[in-house]
Amino acid sequence: MMIDQETFLSDKQAVTTTAKSTDVYQISDTQGVDLGPSQVSFDVMVAAEDFAGNTNLEVQIIGSQDSGMGSPEVILSSGAILLAKLKKGRIFAGTLPIHKPFKYIAFNYVVSGTATKGKINAMLTLSNASQHAYNSSYNVTSN
Repeated sequence: MMIDQETFLSDKQAVTTTAKSTDVYQISDTQGVDLGPSQVSFDVMVAAEDFAGNTNLEVQIIGSQDSGMGSPEVILSSGAILLAKLKKGRIFAGTLPIHKPFKYIAFNYVVSGTATKGKINAMLTLSNASQHAYNSSYNVTSN
């Protein structure tokens, strides 16, 4: 997985209330803003800290023509991710569906319940993000 600092939209961002990512990614003309669907292929959200208090979290990838993300449209939603799955190191990845072109893309975190803690790292990657995170005690072998 290749990570570019410009596509790293949340860096250990505390998410205890519904909020947008701290940064926004601007799509250049060569990436398809005027040509049709964006070519940004994969997204990743990593729990940087265990969550507590909330019942679930929905992660949305949103697009807008405005850098302030005014009037955003949801491109992709994770659906409700239950609290039990919001543990440090947990990786959620997916492919962006074909969508109308936007000039800006960001993440939106929708918190259900009263979260007392929880942090997220979120980025867009241009390569397959389906890496596996193993517990520290897990032995990986090859045949």
